[in-house]
Amino acid sequence: MLRPIGNRVVVKEDDYSEENISDGGIITDIAKTKKEGEMTSRGTVLSIGPEVNDISVGDSVFYETHGGHKVTVKGQKLILMSVNNVLGVDE
Repeated sequence: MLRPIGNRVVVKEDDYSEENISDGGIITDIAKTKKEGEMTSRGTVLSIGPEVNDISVGDSVFYETHGGHKVTVKGQKLILMSVNNVLGVDE
């Protein structure tokens, strides 16, 4: 696993393929905006740096689509970003 430093988080982007999109609600709205090129994405936090306080591993978060760095670790596509690029936690 990738261990972020400072105020960074590692996020795995949620899959929005047609079979994973629910009827209505926020998931469909996010999938629609991603297809239209909007600037918000949703993913799951896999690890956090030592300076991150408001987010936990396993949280589902909304983040700025172009706010992080896409990396591949052991074949898994991940996004490494500053916690400042996280817009909110889905509770």
